[in-house]
Amino acid sequence: MDSLSDDLLINIVVRVATHSMHDLFYFQRTNKRYAVICREVEVSRAFGNDCIALLTDLCLTHEKLDFMNHLWAHGNHMICILWCSQKLLHPKPRFDVINDLLTNDVAAHSLSAKYFHVLVKATAYPLDNEVQLLDDF
Repeated sequence: MDSLSDDLLINIVVRVATHSMHDLFYFQRTNKRYAVICREVEVSRAFGNDCIALLTDLCLTHEKLDFMNHLWAHGNHMICILWCSQKLLHPKPRFDVINDLLTNDVAAHSLSAKYFHVLVKATAYPLDNEVQLLDDF
């Protein structure tokens, strides 16, 4: 696989990322080139099936926390929405933090994040300006 082009390797890693978090971590540890490829935006946005397992993992390592922040920075819709959902479970949810978490995902043009953002705005603020909520969607 060392002779494959970066584009083809990114397509392979995207498929690995959609399948399993553990396979992606093992693939990333193979060599430095693969570690760099695994940090591409396309790979971060494709990752999704294991976000719940990643957020509820009781044995978090620095590698996993770095990976979660990397997913958030690239606008992975699953990690952003699930992280925000966790923040909503607090007795006094901080809607400003939730809004900040959703900004990267909305900037990545995720329709699910835009919809969730509208729902959060509707529950967080008084509905004196309904037109602004619809304009965001």
